[in-house]
Amino acid sequence: MIKKEEKKAAPAKAPIQGKGKNDPWFICFSQDMCLIIDCFTNLENVINTNNEKTKFDLLVKGVEMLNTYQVNYNDENTLELHSELWHKYGYKCLN
Repeated sequence: MIKKEEKKAAPAKAPIQGKGKNDPWFICFSQDMCLIIDCFTNLENVINTNNEKTKFDLLVKGVEMLNTYQVNYNDENTLELHSELWHKYGYKCLN
């Protein structure tokens, strides 16, 4: 009687460790830039949802995030982004 080889499950591989700043896909954002990105992402979710309760909750969350943002009045780009976000959130809140 010939024994069949039993297939053993391959050992679990360790997750690939990032290379940090040497990784070509690594992007370093400031905390303020991450907050702006989160606000824009949240706004996209508001636009794409049909549920009114979810839309309201997302708008409240976005306005709370914008209230925590500290504006750098010397940087025209971030000032423009901040005012644009307030405009878009205000418009969505009125609708």
